[in-house]
Amino acid sequence: MGSHECEFCPEAPRDLEEYYQRHKIERDGLVVDFGASNFYVPADGCIYVAPSMIAHYVDVHSYEPPAVFWEAVMNCPEMASETYKQALIANGPSNEDWLHAVQAR
Repeated sequence: MGSHECEFCPEAPRDLEEYYQRHKIERDGLVVDFGASNFYVPADGCIYVAPSMIAHYVDVHSYEPPAVFWEAVMNCPEMASETYKQALIANGPSNEDWLHAVQAR
């Protein structure tokens, strides 16, 4: 629960500005904030759930997720799009709580 610090980085940020700089990645005009949420990535018959810190681990610590995860990421529809929601519904659990959570986004 709450924000997560990287256990591999040598020291904690000294102030709020450093904290916010350390908790985002900017690429090609896209800003990814991380540390307190999860990414849901639909795949064939499943949903991969990764902590948003995965962006930091890949960018700073050269973490290499499994190939099937990368494939799902590369094929993932734009998040928050109707196609994305339909992919979450089609590949996720078939219960009312999941359907309600996806449709509420």
